[in-house]
Amino acid sequence: MKGQHIFVTALFYCDHLGISGIPVKFLVDTGNIHTTLTEATAKRLGIDTAKLFSGKPQLRISGVGGSAEGYTLANIRLVFSDSDGTPVEEKLQVVFVMKLPKPRDENERKAMEVIPDLIGLDVIRRYSFRFEKNLMYLEK
Repeated sequence: MKGQHIFVTALFYCDHLGISGIPVKFLVDTGNIHTTLTEATAKRLGIDTAKLFSGKPQLRISGVGGSAEGYTLANIRLVFSDSDGTPVEEKLQVVFVMKLPKPRDENERKAMEVIPDLIGLDVIRRYSFRFEKNLMYLEK
């Protein structure tokens, strides 16, 4: 566990937007209720963020570094690999996309670039944790 942070990669699917199995690296965040994407990841996935952000935000996302507006993506599937390589699919009714405020300066812009995508309790609570040596396993 480098730096005591735990990351997991999942294949991201959103059938109605034509997103099919694009890898996304998530920080496992036990303090976050909802699975959340950054605006940069949403753009990388091909999501039209201008259209997504044109409506009213559905959530205010707050954390150590401040707060952001949250916009919903519906009917998402995340596919993880089991320890033996078997695909494990999680269906989520909603995932939030963070719209960060405009950075005030270059330091703030650089800090915003490293904000990770987050796996929240909406996924984590479906599993139990098992630690073995330097690895953490999530088990159903």
